[in-house]
Amino acid sequence: ADGSSLAGDLQSQRRAKVMPYLAIVNRAYESHAKVDGWLRYLESIGRGNEELRQSLLDQKASCEALQEGVLQASDKLGDGPDDDSPEARETYVRAWQEFSDAFSAYHASVKDNFRAVQEQVAAAWAAA
Repeated sequence: ADGSSLAGDLQSQRRAKVMPYLAIVNRAYESHAKVDGWLRYLESIGRGNEELRQSLLDQKASCEALQEGVLQASDKLGDGPDDDSPEARETYVRAWQEFSDAFSAYHASVKDNFRAVQEQVAAAWAAA
């Protein structure tokens, strides 16, 4: 290709497709890190919830494994939609859906527990 169909900065075009995904995933991991740290603190003072902490860690590890599956499936795709084999496209869509479902559940778990754990830490600090 002579490049005449390309307009603008290629790096910006690539980044534009990835940035929303990274914003969501990174935010969930940041929130998880906060909750994990708070749960570790609560554990250190005898008020921990190791079951919740382990559940979140397991969900995160599962999401990371499924994300790797999406990357492996994407490696089998062609350079454009017309280059994809039906099997490769189906494998990719299935991998993405599995990751998406697991990540949505994981994100909901982090979000649902964030405020409660934060309030437990605040109460522990106030009592100290």
